[in-house]
Amino acid sequence: MSDAEVRAELEILETWARQPDLPADPAFLAEWNRRFQAAAATAERGAGWEALVARAHRLAGEVTARQAGLEARRDAVRAELEFQAQGTRALRGYGAGLR
Repeated sequence: MSDAEVRAELEILETWARQPDLPADPAFLAEWNRRFQAAAATAERGAGWEALVARAHRLAGEVTARQAGLEARRDAVRAELEFQAQGTRALRGYGAGLR
């Protein structure tokens, strides 16, 4: 494979990263990673390879930041659900005492 294939895979992920409203599709990311790893393993590593590596590292940071944001939202939803569940249990307990 050529360095151009690595570059093309980076462009695909950059396009995805620029669309923050897209859900994080694990299947998409797993398939992208498979293609990227295959392209990187057989790349020529010619002129400009260092720039591609730097680009990939920058992009990895963006993906990690997006992951952190998604995890924070997930944790907030979990906390809210737990808070609601506690309220429901309290109301049930309070209601049982009124009968």
